[in-house]
Amino acid sequence: MQVSLHTMKSTDKTTNERPEHIKEGSVGWMLNILTRTVDDIMKQQLAPLELTQAQFAILMTLLEEDYISQAAIGKQVIMPGYAMTRNLDALEQRALIERRPDENSRRSFRIVLTEAGRALAPTFYQIVAKVNRGFLEGLEENEVKQLKGLLRKLMLTHLQ
Repeated sequence: MQVSLHTMKSTDKTTNERPEHIKEGSVGWMLNILTRTVDDIMKQQLAPLELTQAQFAILMTLLEEDYISQAAIGKQVIMPGYAMTRNLDALEQRALIERRPDENSRRSFRIVLTEAGRALAPTFYQIVAKVNRGFLEGLEENEVKQLKGLLRKLMLTHLQ
């Protein structure tokens, strides 16, 4: 989808915006377009590894904190239970994770990275760095810091 930079530059936050330009002045619309762009780039980067973005998010979560419950992972990656189960099944089938009994609950399991799963970490970090570098190209270092700060602030405000 092509976005007119002229239109975006000329649109402001006032209520006097022309109806045909409201979309381009919408934060939600801009975030949606940018999210789709990053998603497409990530899909391309993950394709050679035969991983979905959901599986990637699960593995990255486990790299940060291993031996956690399925529910805890789902909460961190904002994924419903049925989707978590499906993605964990696929990762377990590929021997990237294991389900281990939870010693505190006979009905629960803890999710653990296998050595094969842990071995993907350097590749994952390279992918994240490459995608971030490419996506943020054109912004100055201080603008990147400012953008990250604003996004964190919005997340803290809206994702509690």
